[in-house]
Amino acid sequence: MRLDVLFGEVITDVLTGTARIIVNALAALLVCAIVVVDVCTVADQAGHAETIRSSGGAVYVVTAEGAIDAGACEALATEAGTEAGALRDRTTGAVPLRLPASTLPVKEVSPGFVRILLAGEDVDDGILLGADAAMAFGVAPTPQDDDAFVRLDSAVVELREGVAEVSVVYAWPDDGRRPGMSYAAVMQVPGSGLFDECWVSTWPQREDMDVMLRSVLSPEAADIKPRVAQLNARYGDSQQFATAFLERPTRWAIAVAGVLAFILGWLSLWLRRLEIASDLNAGVRRTDLFVKVLVHTLLWTTPAFCATVAVGSWLAQCVSCEDGSALWAIGLAGGTAVLSASVIGASVCFCLIREDHLMEYSRKR
Repeated sequence: MRLDVLFGEVITDVLTGTARIIVNALAALLVCAIVVVDVCTVADQAGHAETIRSSGGAVYVVTAEGAIDAGACEALATEAGTEAGALRDRTTGAVPLRLPASTLPVKEVSPGFVRILLAGEDVDDGILLGADAAMAFGVAPTPQDDDAFVRLDSAVVELREGVAEVSVVYAWPDDGRRPGMSYAAVMQVPGSGLFDECWVSTWPQREDMDVMLRSVLSPEAADIKPRVAQLNARYGDSQQFATAFLERPTRWAIAVAGVLAFILGWLSLWLRRLEIASDLNAGVRRTDLFVKVLVHTLLWTTPAFCATVAVGSWLAQCVSCEDGSALWAIGLAGGTAVLSASVIGASVCFCLIREDHLMEYSRKR
């Protein structure tokens, strides 16, 4: 059969409804809806994970007054995706000249702590002010909306002990995280000596998290039992996110969609077995006929494939986190599973249809 005649047959089958393109395409879209449900589930989990991260839920605080080894704490940041830094309260706070009756708490921190506070950024010099402290002392601008911090060029705060240059104003929203940092001054000091706390931010969560957190104690304080707490526990434990993803109810959606697509591909040809056997009996080559039904199958599976990938890509753009790429991957995997399983099902069914069964097919019709 010449190529133009072959594709003319394809077009005729589509226009006359013989190939059942519309019905099969709608059925394929229903099968892909199973994958879309899984994509939406993962999108919801990814959005929740981003909420945990942005609110400080991925930060764990080890507290042991005067017993935290700052060097050991900073050393935890050697792994990719991990930031760690030490903090201690200065014995004497700062007294602003503008508010002489109040005392501004001063936090002495190691360089790694600054990177946690500023989402991975560093500060060379100057102090860091919490947003509430900056507003009280008339330091502007302050962080707006989703900004974690604002760098300042020439802002100063007049204190009783002298003038302090402010390099950064950081945000500390009231979203469930531990209070006390918004009205405070953070002063960077060398990362050595003993501190009161070690803050560790890591994503994704490491399996050795508990052992890692307890390794920051000074050797001289081995008898002290440190306290470990999540900086913000309002939105759940970030260590449970990986488990929630792996155990989600829709984790078998792609496999189920693939099985259903195989059955759909099989039925799409089994319902046409009389027509196919008749064409074979009329002398149509089996290869030509296979190409024709394969094109039919691709015509009704391609829209479902494109729709699934499009939904995954759209949701990946809507989720503002690194996990968004997983949504596109799930959509692509699900769409590919439906398309390939449909083609395989149709191909297997075609191979089992025989010309010499024509009379049997006719009777069973």
